[in-house]
Amino acid sequence: MELSNVDAQVILSHGQRPLTCPFPPGVQQAPPVTSVLDDGTLEFKNGERTKPEVFLFCTGYNFTFPFLDKKVGIKVQEHLVWPLYKFLIPPAYPSLFI
Repeated sequence: MELSNVDAQVILSHGQRPLTCPFPPGVQQAPPVTSVLDDGTLEFKNGERTKPEVFLFCTGYNFTFPFLDKKVGIKVQEHLVWPLYKFLIPPAYPSLFI
């Protein structure tokens, strides 16, 4: 069984709840990858398969900023850092970039 949208240029597969935000054209979600077959085909948890040109395996990371004083106001929870303007600048300290 092949993945239904053959026009997808990017397939986002992860073990978390599916994202509900709108995706740009050419991007679709799929269930988690359960195996990579000998010919490079990916098999997903629901049995669907696709053969990608590139398979980018990201293991993730955890944020930690032990060097920042708590008064900066940066909060870290479940792989999310906030509040940051453009994911870089804490609003209270516009000259500090993370």
